[in-house]
This record gives sequence, structure tokens and C-alpha cells, in this order.
Amino acid sequence: MKNREQAEELSKVMSKIGELAGIETVCVITNMEQPIGKNIGNSLEVAEAVKALKGEMEKDVKEIVLCITSQIMKLSGKGENIQENKQKVLENIENGKAYEKFVQLIEKQSGSIEYLNNIEKAKYIVPIEAKQDGFVTKLDAESIGKAALELGARKKEKRRYNRLHLWNSARKENRRKSAKRRNISIYTLKQRRTNTKCQRKSRKSL
Repeated sequence: MKNREQAEELSKVMSKIGELAGIETVCVITNMEQPIGKNIGNSLEVAEAVKALKGEMEKDVKEIVLCITSQIMKLSGKGENIQENKQKVLENIENGKAYEKFVQLIEKQSGSIEYLNNIEKAKYIVPIEAKQDGFVTKLDAESIGKAALELGARKKEKRRYNRLHLWNSARKENRRKSAKRRNISIYTLKQRRTNTKCQRKSRKSL
């Protein structure tokens, strides 16, 4: 969402969906105007997440992780006190249980544990130095995300067709499917009639 008002409106809708489904729902609104952590891009963010599970967390990452996990614990009946829940989460990170559970989840899904020790990174790493001394006070998350996209952080999808063409193609495909269904239905009907005639003949011959 582009602003807090939109985020709050979305949270109300999501809470309502949970309520209708009979599920207690808690929405956490986080600030996404700046990147979370120090990395951008799938592989780099996975590497940072692995470090976080091992206890090496940036301040903003830690804040969000503890906020969400403590609420999840409360919803699942693991503890009513949010502060105590946060402390339990930190303990499980520090004693290595959080990372062990992450590894188990990967194994259960037939994933590669070896990848965690050798996460793919860019072939070329080019440091860019500031032209003058100073402090970074703010980063535009959207602009940095677009820059990372251009640098190959994620494959760009080639849009060969416009929406109208895609829509027309979808309509044609649906027509083919419906026509195919009609043919199957007609064939099935004819087949049934033929089978019925055969049964009548067989009865007469008996």
C-alpha cells in the first residue's frame, strides 16, 4: 500500500475475511518506505534471513520478526503475554532451535540443505563510493527495488501481448474448451443410445 490509510483499510478487509471464516486474525502494519535489513534481491535476502535465524539480525528485521512471531504465538495459544512471547522467540533463536526448525522444513519439502551454505550470489560485485562524506538518512524502497530488478535481482517477464490480445486469446481458448465439452457430451449421448439399442437387440434375441 502506498500510504498508512490504504494499509489500514486493507487490514480491516483482511480481518473481516478472517472473521467470516471463523478465524481470529491480527494484522500488523509495517513501514515499507525503506528497505528492511541490508540486502535486496532474492538470494541476498534468503542469506540475510538465514543469518537472522542464527541470531545476526538487523534492528528493523528484529523488530518486525518479534512483533509478528509474538502475535502468532498468542493466536496459537502458546502465550498471552506479548513481551514474554518475544523473549521466548529470542531464546529459540539464540539456542539454535529456530534454525534447526527451518532446516527441518526444507528437508520435509525435499529442498537442498547444501544451498544454505552456498547461496548463489552475483558473479561481479562492484562497490560504489559516495562522492562526499555524510550519513544516509533515508532510502526509497521502490526506486531501489526497480534498480535491483534492472541489475538482475529478479527475471523480468517479457510481455509480448497487450491485455486486449490476452483477453481475446482467453476467450478463444474458452470457446475451444466449451466446444470440446459439447462434442464429448454429444458423443456420450450417441454412445449411450447405441448401447441401449444393442441391449434391446440382445434381449429380443434371448
